[in-house]
Formats: sequence, structure tokens, C-alpha cells
Amino acid sequence: MAIGNRLQDKQPSLVPGAVGLVAVVLFAITTAGPALSADSGLVVSTAYAGGSTPLAVLLATIAMLLVAASLGQLAKFLPSAGGLYTYTSHGLGRVVGFLTGWLLILGYVLIPPLVILVFAYVSQANLTASAGAPTWIWAPIAAAALLLGWALTIRGVRISARAAVIMGAVEILIFVAFSVNLIVLAGSHNTLAVFGPSVGNSNGLGSVFVAMIYAVLAFIGFDGVASMAEEAEQPRRNIPRALIWSTLIMGVFWVLCYYAAVVYFGPSKVADPTHGFLALNGGDPWGGLAHTLWGGAWVLILIAVLTSAFASSTNSANAGTRIGYSLGRSGLFPRPLAHVHPKFRTPHVALTAQAVVTLAIMLGLGFGLGSPITAFAFIGTIITILFVLVYGIVCVACVAYFLTQRREAFNPLLHLVLPVLGVLFMIPVLIASFGVDFGGLGIAPLTGDPRWAPLAAGLGLLLGAVLLIVIQRRSPDRLDRMRQLF
Repeated sequence: MAIGNRLQDKQPSLVPGAVGLVAVVLFAITTAGPALSADSGLVVSTAYAGGSTPLAVLLATIAMLLVAASLGQLAKFLPSAGGLYTYTSHGLGRVVGFLTGWLLILGYVLIPPLVILVFAYVSQANLTASAGAPTWIWAPIAAAALLLGWALTIRGVRISARAAVIMGAVEILIFVAFSVNLIVLAGSHNTLAVFGPSVGNSNGLGSVFVAMIYAVLAFIGFDGVASMAEEAEQPRRNIPRALIWSTLIMGVFWVLCYYAAVVYFGPSKVADPTHGFLALNGGDPWGGLAHTLWGGAWVLILIAVLTSAFASSTNSANAGTRIGYSLGRSGLFPRPLAHVHPKFRTPHVALTAQAVVTLAIMLGLGFGLGSPITAFAFIGTIITILFVLVYGIVCVACVAYFLTQRREAFNPLLHLVLPVLGVLFMIPVLIASFGVDFGGLGIAPLTGDPRWAPLAAGLGLLLGAVLLIVIQRRSPDRLDRMRQLF
């Protein structure tokens, strides 16, 4: 059968039509982790953008909507568990497609340890404060969360998607209620000035661009819904809708949260290194505000963050292993990764491999860098670099695909203007993530362990290039299989 046509697989396969539109949308949302991101990466944004943090989140939302639009257009024509690497293979060729798949695998391997580290850190911090638990207790907590998530994902995407629907709805409702409470209490201090670039920060747009690194990080993972195409109902219709709706809902949610936090806390005080938002309550400002305003009910915020982290880790494992499954099925990665459980019909080998790697990364970096939160900053910066590169490449692939292979469907707005704008939005975020100043914006270089993130990302890309050369020399026909649609 010709490459690009649908293939029939005699081996056990994923379950078609296992999840509907609502579950797919909430899968995308909970993979990014709304409450988790509000309480972790976006908190770091405030240290740079200060009172302009709502602007940084708004700009990141616009950028990700542009990316989501490009992904959605490709998803209509190229449904596959390969997701983004399938899109780039068709738009830009098999070499770029393979490297995109490699970057995605690296990124999705890092997301579960990133979010479980936050889960473990928040749990440990509260246990230490309330019961005097030792700080190293984060490690067994992380291992237990990983084991539970592995068991859930092995049993099937329908079960984990149902759990995501429940947890996603709960965490969003809790944070929305708390944010509305902050806005009401802010009273006359409510102001749209916080959507300007120079509120309570030292470098205006330079500060905002650096803050966008962590704002974009908040969205990362939503694209994993594209890899669910072989298990979603009406994927050509529902995957594009899920990409747009999930991005829009998350963006509005985070803009609301950080508008509320900034106007309540005080725009001029947010970035203060000693008494600012990031310094509040030992780095857990949302928990601190909830303690003050909600008393004992502050535990609802804690529950929202913990369930958000757990849902994000299981969903990112689902998304990442579907990409590994697809690459294994194509023969580009070890073929056992494409093995499907005969009962649950999930890629159980890929899921188990992901769990083992996640455990090694969590313990290795969590102890090696001194604490889980330090490891979070390092891993998060690497992930941002990897995914910003991928998002930019996919936007370019969208233009190329519709100009060269789907000219009859070409739409200047959807297939040229929006993807180009998506690339333009990604460029300053990528440059800022390398800590490179440009245009006199005053972007500060990376410090601490995150300063090594660009090197780590570069080494990962280099390893992928070496693997590509090996495959091209030994089995070049395998690269053509990336273009297959199942």
C-alpha cells in the first residue's frame, strides 16, 4: 500500500473512538496542568515581569493560539499518533520530521519528572511544615505518584481521560473562585495598566519576554492531544477543535489568575526580590494567600495543585508514549515500543520505559541539583527550548504543506499569515530562553543551573542528528514510514 494511505495493522492496536471532544479538550488542558502552572512556572514569571505579568501571559496566549491554529489545520488532513512529527514529515521532509520527533520525545520524557517533582515538593513542604517530616521524603512521594500514574495509564486512555475530566474541572473551578475573590477584595486597585509593558519591572518588554519563557512553559503539553488522533472520536474534526479550545480556555484562565494576583498584591511590589510575590510563603504564594483569605479552606488550593500535577504527569505520559509507539511502529525506535497490551490495548512497553526513565531523572536531578525545585527550574528551561523549536518548525511546516501538497485547500490567512505570526512570536521567546539580549531590551542572562539548559538541549539535538545519520546509512527506507497515516 502506498505511503500516506491508511494502513491495516494485524497486531493489536490503539482503541479508535475511545474519547470524545470534551474529554479530548480536558486531556489537553490537564496535560498542561492549569493549577500546577499557576502555582509554579507562572510564579517565576512575576519575578521578571512584575506588575506586567498579565501582559506576558496574554502575549503567550496569543502566541500559542497561533501555534494551535497551525496544528489544527494539519490535524485535519494528517491524523496520526505521531502528531507533530507526522506533520513536519509531510510539510518539510523526512529529515526535519525525524528531528522533530526526536525533540518531542526528549520533551515528553522530561515533562512527567518535571510535574511529579512539583507534586512531591509541594507535598513535602506541607508535611515538613505541619508534621516535621524530613525534607528527603519528597523522593518516596514522587516514586509513589509515578507508580500510581503508571498503573492508571496502563489500563487505558479512556480511564485516564475520565480521571482528567474530573480533576481538570475541579482545579479550574477552585482557582477561578479564588481569583474572583482576589479581584473583589482588590476593589479600587483594579486596573488595566497591568497590561502595559513597564509596570513594576526594570526593562519593559525585555522583562516581559523573559517572563514569557515561563508563560509558554505553562502551555507546553497541550499539543500532546494531536497524538491522540487514533483514539479520538472524529479526529479530523475534534483534534483541531480541542487544540483551539484548550489553548483559549487555559489562556483566559491564567490571565484571570494573574490579573487577580497582581492587582490584589500590588503591581509595584510583585517583582520585589525580598517581599515580592515569588518570595511569599516560601515560594508558594497561592498557598500563602489562601491561608490568609480562606483560613482552613486553603487546603482546596493545595488539592487543586496536587491533582493538577498528577493529571499532567499521566496525560503527558500518554501523549509521549503515543509518539514513541508511532516511532517504534515505523521502525525508527526499538519495535517493542510499539507493542500493545492484549487486554488494555495501550502501549504498555513504552509506558513502562517512560516510567523507568522518569524515576531516574527525578531522583538523579532532584538529589544531584540539591532539591526538587532546583531540578524543576533546570528541566523547565530545557523543555521550553525544545518545544519552542518544535512549535516554530510546525508553523513553517504548515505553510509548506498547504503550498506544496494541498494547494487546492490553501487559505492565505490560515496557512500563511497565522503560521508566520506564530514563528515571529516564538523567536523572542527562544532568544530569551538562551539569555541573549537583543534590541537593547535588557534581557538578563540565565543564572544558576538553568544557564546550562541551552547546552543540554543542544546536546540532545546533536544526539538526534547522530542517530539520524546512522538510520540514513543503515535503513533509509525507515524514514519514509514517518509519513504513514494509520
